[in-house]
Amino acid sequence: MKRTALLTKENQMTLILQANINDDILTNGLTADNLQDLEELQFDLLQIIQKFAKIL
Repeated sequence: MKRTALLTKENQMTLILQANINDDILTNGLTADNLQDLEELQFDLLQIIQKFAKIL
């Protein structure tokens, strides 16, 4: 039986924002602004991870 989870549009936006922050960190290094952005996304990312952990 195949088990999958669907990402909501909000989840998708969170992951896109995370990818953009990661790109900025790779380009410019870790800055105070990047660190603040990461902290703001932390809870949303945790929810996405928990959603997929339940499936696995």
